[in-house]
Amino acid sequence: QAGQTPLHYAAIFGNVEAAKLLVNRSPAMTNAPSNTGFLPIHLAAGYANKDAVSYLLTVTRDDIQPNPFRDESGAELLNLMIIAEFYGNFMRYFNLFELLFSQFRLIEE
Repeated sequence: QAGQTPLHYAAIFGNVEAAKLLVNRSPAMTNAPSNTGFLPIHLAAGYANKDAVSYLLTVTRDDIQPNPFRDESGAELLNLMIIAEFYGNFMRYFNLFELLFSQFRLIEE
């Protein structure tokens, strides 16, 4: 109904074991947006599923579109991680968000 894949649901419910099985079967699912534009990693962060976010950060690709670490998608993910108080994950994967921060610096200049 919302265009969500099984990986979206695994992320919502924090089922990391199901997420691993799904990603092993179809790695491209990590970058599949729902009808609302959210990737599984966005939903894991939005539902404050820390283990799912940690796992999805390791398998979600940043070299294809949609890239969850750039532009509006990256800003949304960063916002969701801050709201969920996932500061450790944020700092651990700071380099993934580096491009997003460089875009903000260009806007400020």
